[in-house]
Amino acid sequence: MIKSLIGGFAQIAAKPQVLIAGIIATIVQFAIAYLTIEPLVNLVEKAFILQELPNVGLIELPLQFYRMYFAEVNILILALLASMIVQLWLGVTIARFANNLRDGKKGISEALGFGIKHLGKIIAAIVFLVFVAALFFAAFQGIVWLSDYTIELSIALTALLALFTAYVYVKLVFFIPIMGCRQANVHDALAEAWNFSVKKFWKIVLL
Repeated sequence: MIKSLIGGFAQIAAKPQVLIAGIIATIVQFAIAYLTIEPLVNLVEKAFILQELPNVGLIELPLQFYRMYFAEVNILILALLASMIVQLWLGVTIARFANNLRDGKKGISEALGFGIKHLGKIIAAIVFLVFVAALFFAAFQGIVWLSDYTIELSIALTALLALFTAYVYVKLVFFIPIMGCRQANVHDALAEAWNFSVKKFWKIVLL
């Protein structure tokens, strides 16, 4: 599968029409950035330059920070989610185009339509990624809480969490291309990516 994907992506370099997907994604990303620049500047100025932060401990800080800058944070969260949709759409579209080139099928127009048609799957993938990120954040918060009692153990757990994060990333890194190539849903793409990496873990790391 790795060779097939690489072969398909290598052919993309000779197909300038793939730039259409990139241009569309770039335009949308610029629009998102334009709409969020003001709240982002306000947040940076107040929170990091003027140091207007909640006077609470590290455990309570995220929630209190969210309450203090409710509007700005929500706008940035929505912008981040929109940006993720664009990025995953681009990933699925390019993977689909690479698959089409490999199989001698239709070109970029089909891939663009495929990406739009499967926006529901892309959003489901984002829900999964947000859920996983929340789990890792909760684990990190637990380590921060533990640091009040034993700094050595918290450092060791932080290192383990970082290694586990890298491990999970390598195991699942191909699930977006699989969604494009196999027309798989999120569950099937995750399962295939996880199983695929069982015997090829270090090849993926070195890829």
